[in-house]
Amino acid sequence: MRKRSLQFIKQRSFAFGLAIGMVVATSSMLWFGSEFFTEVEYQQDLDKHLGLPPEDVPVVALPPLPISKLGKKLNISDPKKAMYLAKILSSRVASGFLPNGWDKKCKKNYHPALCQELDRYFKWTKRSRNGRKAISRRSRVRFKSSTISGLQKTDLGVLLSKAKKVQIKTLKKWSKIALKTTDCPRNASVALARMWEYHLQREGSYGAMNGLDDHGAECMTPEQSDFEYVNMRIGLWAVAIEDWERAELFLEKATTAKHQREPYRVNYWLSKVYENLGKDGKVQDARVAIRRDYPLSWFAIESSLDAELDPMELVLGMEPFTDKYFSGKPDFDRSIAWFYLMSRLEGASGIQKYISYIYYRLDEEIPVGVYQHIARVMESGGNYRQQIMVLRKLFNLSSANVNVESLRLYFPRPFYDVVDANAPTLDNTVLLGLMRQESGFDPRARSGANAMGLLQILPRTARDIRRRTAAKQLYDSNINIEIGSAYFSRLIDYFKGSVERSLAAYNAGMGRVRGWSRNYGVEDEQLFMDLIPYRETREYVSSILRNGYWYHRLFPIMSKDINNGVKTSKLLKYNLDRGAPLQLIVPLHQEEPLGDFEEEANNSSEEELEQHSKTLEN
Repeated sequence: MRKRSLQFIKQRSFAFGLAIGMVVATSSMLWFGSEFFTEVEYQQDLDKHLGLPPEDVPVVALPPLPISKLGKKLNISDPKKAMYLAKILSSRVASGFLPNGWDKKCKKNYHPALCQELDRYFKWTKRSRNGRKAISRRSRVRFKSSTISGLQKTDLGVLLSKAKKVQIKTLKKWSKIALKTTDCPRNASVALARMWEYHLQREGSYGAMNGLDDHGAECMTPEQSDFEYVNMRIGLWAVAIEDWERAELFLEKATTAKHQREPYRVNYWLSKVYENLGKDGKVQDARVAIRRDYPLSWFAIESSLDAELDPMELVLGMEPFTDKYFSGKPDFDRSIAWFYLMSRLEGASGIQKYISYIYYRLDEEIPVGVYQHIARVMESGGNYRQQIMVLRKLFNLSSANVNVESLRLYFPRPFYDVVDANAPTLDNTVLLGLMRQESGFDPRARSGANAMGLLQILPRTARDIRRRTAAKQLYDSNINIEIGSAYFSRLIDYFKGSVERSLAAYNAGMGRVRGWSRNYGVEDEQLFMDLIPYRETREYVSSILRNGYWYHRLFPIMSKDINNGVKTSKLLKYNLDRGAPLQLIVPLHQEEPLGDFEEEANNSSEEELEQHSKTLEN
């Protein structure tokens, strides 16, 4: 019996060793080169224009460069060899490391352009890892009668994170102790004011909250990280009870913060306050500031419409710019050439990591046309999240970079047909905007909380909607959209048609939104959204409404059911109704197919292609 057992173990050991050997051999081929990647699958040169039929190709778009041109940019004469090396680059980037002895092996087996690029890439990843700061653990604090005085000097951010609901009797006792403090800072007073927000439906609660806010905010300075938030919140509670003078005082204080995170929200409400106080000049100043600095935001949309300006007309007034292949910066252009090659591979494993490398190096010296072409290539490869990030970076450089074509790229619409088929009773632009915000249109997205797929659905939520749904099925786009749209529709019904509160619940949870609705007693949906205590959720809701608005304006086909009873945001519908009539406003397409130019791109020199790019720019 023992001999048989030993024989069995030897057989298993041999099989295991054989398997390990195969893995090592395969890895060696991957690391050090062989004929393993000689056959490389990639998209053929110019057989299609970034996935678009000729009639849909924007005038400002340039076709993909031929592989032969990209190879020459890297001093690689053979197109097949260029693609082979791009495959090696993609695999090494995906692995996340270079094996021991790589430098010598690379110089011996591969082209110098590949070795140089891998060296640059991994030096960057090392710097990036070393540059990350360790997150300090927040100190433990506990609100008790004996600790209130001492907590006045505790970090305000920590105190705000601990501001939970307590009984009114206890809260009154703590508040009385806090108000006795005469020295600065008085951070516990501000935190206790937030605790009173749980009791605003009780008589006297507003007065108690305001007294603590006045006491604590008196000691705050614009240099403090929470200065804008605290003063904005005090101002918004004043708006809630229409105390316009108090609202003006604290919202104006918020504009002086050194660390501004939500100036668009502050200026929006200041414009409303000024309007109620009859200060017309200041109303216009606040609206102009939002449109100038945050032209695509939900608050810019509302401020423009308040001023009887059509946001889409403002965008149409900006001159589109043409794509550009390269920047003129040699090192960066070589990296772009590698990216263009990798984008032609079928299922390039390392392209998303490499895109992060490209994104990091984009700055104000890179021509705007390069940003646009990189984003277009990302769209053709289904890298929508990175596409959005690149264009956001472009828009942050200057609002002048916002035009109808760059905006169209900023709001990609994959899976729209699936959304349209699975959610006939919902405004598809809201669902598409939700998907854009949740996953960046990545069907394989997965959060730390195990939310999965396009609409980031938790497996337990999926099983509540559709029994026996396996977690891995949430990576199926059709199933994910079917379940996600059903869940979102349930939320809308639960919150009595409020898409705004349903979006907040999708992000923060039903229980929290139910509690805020009960405690705040605020009917104005915009004010309710901006009183949400979590900045992430405030931004989340307004961003999705923003997404929905621009989808409606850019692609009017999505608005076909907006007046036929579909569930949509009342705020969104209101802003669409008071703007210009919805109509097709993206006329930037080729009048003739690009076939001739595609042939020209194959036969032209790189200099001629660049000259064509300049001609389009002019």
